[in-house]
Amino acid sequence: MLMAIKIPIVIIVAFLYLTTVFATCRRDCNRIDYSFEMPVKAYPNLESIRVGDTIWIEISEPVSLKDLNTNRSVNYSGVVNLGTNIGFQEIIGTTPQIINAANDFSLKIINGVEAPTSNSDLFREYLFTERNGAFLFKLEVIPKRLGTFRINLGSAANVYTVNDKCSKASFVFNFENTNQHFYLYPNGGSTQSGGGTYYFKVKS
Repeated sequence: MLMAIKIPIVIIVAFLYLTTVFATCRRDCNRIDYSFEMPVKAYPNLESIRVGDTIWIEISEPVSLKDLNTNRSVNYSGVVNLGTNIGFQEIIGTTPQIINAANDFSLKIINGVEAPTSNSDLFREYLFTERNGAFLFKLEVIPKRLGTFRINLGSAANVYTVNDKCSKASFVFNFENTNQHFYLYPNGGSTQSGGGTYYFKVKS
């Protein structure tokens, strides 16, 4: 008889506990999804450079950004995990053949922090720095050998701030005021500018 009474009481208590927890979570975590674009530049913006020359990849953008979902300005300061993975590939022939090439460059981070990567042959991962009201990233890229290459900045997802871990933002990185030399990729000459890809040659 006692067992018949205890089991329903345990179930009821558990149900009330879970209901309270979920209700609290909903009150404390009103998620909002944001979508941002961030401009990138590469310089000196040349089709061809020499082994040992430097290409700079740079981002400098105010922390107040336009949300593409609402066209409203959002102050996204205090960001925790904003960054990108940057892929390095060689383009060979007209087919073409694509070869991972991250290890064929000397890379030095000026603004930002390098993060662990799961595929060091293909890309490196970096977190941006926030300073003086701006998101900052600057990477020094120095080729070690000849070839035709491309650099690609990957988008960021599920980015949150220290004061709002519930809301998440996505970031797309687009080269602006930069000749991306799409014609260096076979049949790529008609590609529209924008996006996170940059092509260049390395000569002796």
